[in-house]
Amino acid sequence: MRSTKLRQWDALVQGYYLSGTEEYIAVFPNGLTAFHTSTIDQTVIMLNGLQERMDAYPVLAAVKLEVETFQTELEAIRDAQQGKEQIIEQSSTLLELARVNLARIMYGNLGRLMDKYRDAPDFIGNFWELKWLRSASASNGTPPVVEEFSCSVAAGETVNIATNVQGVSALVVANTGTVPLTFCASPDAATACGVDDSLILEPGEVYEATDSELNGPYNPFLNVTNNDATTAGSYNVEIVRSGL
Repeated sequence: MRSTKLRQWDALVQGYYLSGTEEYIAVFPNGLTAFHTSTIDQTVIMLNGLQERMDAYPVLAAVKLEVETFQTELEAIRDAQQGKEQIIEQSSTLLELARVNLARIMYGNLGRLMDKYRDAPDFIGNFWELKWLRSASASNGTPPVVEEFSCSVAAGETVNIATNVQGVSALVVANTGTVPLTFCASPDAATACGVDDSLILEPGEVYEATDSELNGPYNPFLNVTNNDATTAGSYNVEIVRSGL
């Protein structure tokens, strides 16, 4: 409307009443500026007023019809948009209700588990994906971002798994091969993992940790070393980051 329609309507009106004349000012009392700064709802109202002012000038009947046609299309678009906005709002409300209901159920289940395993509280963790709960709470409910890496490590080689592992919510490290593997946070992507400050996993072992549990705070590269001289190894790593 602003780039084409207004200019066309203005030109058609000026075909009868030049800008600055009494009739032109009666049709466009505030010029065209207001149309360029109005919202959709304001524009619909302004177009209705424009049509009413054109009623006083029969020669502008064709222009009025164009304005009326455009206004009808604009109102239809706006009605559809508002309908979608209402659906989104309703869906958001239902989602929040579902979230609260789920939290209540989980809270009740936690109470039952605490009663049942009062002598072995660590066992309760088997019933919860704690990495998701911790990440969600740390990011004010924003879903966490999960990155998954699976690959092989040739005999005697070191592989860089990921970068920027500082401050992640959790690392879930699994040795999926048949030989021991050594994992570590390293200052670069090529340094082999040594014995100190490293995580050694036997075949089939899984370990959950934060980056600081693997190494110091200035080692953003996650590497894995296969010290076996003849057999390739394999791994699976999930990196859970708080939602952004």
